[in-house]
Amino acid sequence: MATEDVGGTVAEPDEAVVEAFLTAFVAGDADRMSDLVTDDCVLHRPRWPLDTEGRAAIVELTEGNEGSFADVTVTVEQSVRSGDRIAAYATASGHNVGPMRMEGREIAPTGRRFEVPQFGIYRVEGGRIAETWVLADALGIVEQLDNLPTGPSAMTRIAVRQLRWRLGGRQRLH
Repeated sequence: MATEDVGGTVAEPDEAVVEAFLTAFVAGDADRMSDLVTDDCVLHRPRWPLDTEGRAAIVELTEGNEGSFADVTVTVEQSVRSGDRIAAYATASGHNVGPMRMEGREIAPTGRRFEVPQFGIYRVEGGRIAETWVLADALGIVEQLDNLPTGPSAMTRIAVRQLRWRLGGRQRLH
């Protein structure tokens, strides 16, 4: 497949919708996400066994991040277009102030900042995301938020933080 050369960057409106999509997802802004995707949007993520299909499912997935991160910014560092697809390399950053929800579990907030690269291909229809393939540095997020058990002392530290958070009423960090 040939790539159309558009000077190294994507047209401003399409780049803006990609940034808005990523920002809404990381920030857990379900209302904004609902406006950014088509009814039949598909989210492909290689680390999960199933695709997320349809606006309602993607909005529900986005709600899982609500309250987890503050000061979220996403910057599309580089992008290129081929037909109706945009390939974008972006950096997301934020501050972990609330629990991270993963597969029915809640992980206690750490109060730490993260900055993580991600790469995606986004198919855009009528100014909305219709399909996306996203690969983010999940291990990088876990390491930066100090949630990676790398030995007995780290495992103990994480377990104690998790226990304190659960017993302390699961308060959001400021």
